[in-house]
Amino acid sequence: MVSDLSPASRIHRVALAPKLLAMSLAAVAILQLSGCASTTEPGAIGAEHKLLLLVSSEDMDNMSAQSYAKLRDEAARKAALNTESLHPIMMPLYEAARRP
Repeated sequence: MVSDLSPASRIHRVALAPKLLAMSLAAVAILQLSGCASTTEPGAIGAEHKLLLLVSSEDMDNMSAQSYAKLRDEAARKAALNTESLHPIMMPLYEAARRP
C-alpha cells in the first residue's frame, strides 16, 4: 500500500515522524512527572485538593528573596529607592492614625 502513495505523500509522512516522536516523548515525560510528584495533604476541614508540586515552598521562598534582592540592588544603583523611613505623602495619614 505504501507504494500507492505519491512521492509528496511519502515525504509528508517522513517529515511528520520526528514531530510525532517528540510529542510522544514529551507526553510520556509529563505523565512520569505527574506520577512521581508530591501532592498537598488534606486540609484542616477535610477538603482534599491535589496539587502538583514541582518546586518546594522553601525553594520558592529562596527564589523570591533572591529576586527581591536583585531588584532592590538594581534600584539602589539607579538611586531609585526611597531612603526615608516614611514617604512624605504618607506622613499626614501616619500622624492621623497615631492620634487617639
